[in-house]
Amino acid sequence: MLEIGPGTGNLTAALLERGKKIIAVEVDARMIAEVTKRVATLGYSHKFQLVAGDAIKIPFPFFDICIANTPYQISSPLVFKLL
Repeated sequence: MLEIGPGTGNLTAALLERGKKIIAVEVDARMIAEVTKRVATLGYSHKFQLVAGDAIKIPFPFFDICIANTPYQISSPLVFKLL
């Protein structure tokens, strides 16, 4: 799964319980630290990969499901990139 903008990891934690692997893309350094800490605390580090960067600017790794809770400003560019 590709998760764009995991934030503090609320959805990420629930997805890790059910999914095989999550690749998360986050641009905010504070959120990167928070989601990394949360995933490690829950013991799912082996199923989690974090990519630090802007989802619009970086190439996406291979994925079969995309989950995103994005700001309004990037919703159209993100949809066009996914297409």
